Amino acid sequence: SEGILSSAAVRVQQEADLHDDIVQLDVPEGYAMNARKGLLLLEWCARHVEVEFLLKVDDDVYLRPAPVLAVLARRPPFGYMWGYFDYMSPVPR
Repeated sequence: SEGILSSAAVRVQQEADLHDDIVQLDVPEGYAMNARKGLLLLEWCARHVEVEFLLKVDDDVYLRPAPVLAVLARRPPFGYMWGYFDYMSPVPR
């Protein structure tokens, strides 16, 4: 298993080096670290990109861009946040 992880990590680094299209944050993997990863992502974006809007969705979300863009077109590009963010909360089970 360790060799598989190392091989995957090498391939990800090669992709990042080749295309400069992957951001890797220094955070351990795991559900318990999702809030920390979210904060580090926002911090990275604040330091490295200039955009009017930032949209972060998980891979299990079905996103319909047209309705989102229609709503965003009517709003200023600052001062609000959609969704739910609870930093370092315990996972309800």
